[in-house]
Amino acid sequence: SGRDSFLALMEQVNTELLCTEVRKKLMTEHMPQDILTMIKIYCYGTVRYTCEWLLDEMPISRETYAEVLERSLPESLRAYLYP
Repeated sequence: SGRDSFLALMEQVNTELLCTEVRKKLMTEHMPQDILTMIKIYCYGTVRYTCEWLLDEMPISRETYAEVLERSLPESLRAYLYP
């Protein structure tokens, strides 16, 4: 229960979502370990950052926030997540 449970759930949901998209692009059920590691690092970081932003510890606009998230996506994952 509490904040840590919420963060863990959001990290899991976001990781699963990105993994699903990558597997679709690869047309396989196998997730390469290096890609899974990048996804986890990205999701863990962005979930924690989002929590700070929501709690107003990061006083930036929604537009700036979205831009930061997009720019922070590792280049090697972009090919799987963007058309």
